[in-house]
Amino acid sequence: INEIVRELQKTESERDHLRTNQEQSVRENSARIRQLQTAVHNLEQRRQALQSAESEMQQLQQQIDDFQAEKNSPLAANTLNEQERANLRALEEEHRNTLRSLESAEAELVAVTSERDRLTADLENNLLKRREEP
Repeated sequence: INEIVRELQKTESERDHLRTNQEQSVRENSARIRQLQTAVHNLEQRRQALQSAESEMQQLQQQIDDFQAEKNSPLAANTLNEQERANLRALEEEHRNTLRSLESAEAELVAVTSERDRLTADLENNLLKRREEP
């Protein structure tokens, strides 16, 4: 009888140990399942964000292409209304005036630079003459 009781206790102990291990495995698996679900959810959100970014990039690229095509095409004066044509003429006149002012400023700069160089040379000559005087 003692032997049977010992065997029974040993079997119960093994059963309890197996139950504890099983419960621990169930808890670990539940935690892993939750982690996996979170990872899957995060991955899906990232996929949606990527699709959104790709869509936005395509729209921006289309805008760039449209702007490049418009930039490379000549301005058709007949597509402008009267106010736009008047603005265009005013801007063209302002551009011409600015170019004339720039040319005038460049010519004045050349003249001033030449005068400065001449004066510098005169000053150096005068300085050399004074040094040579007794």
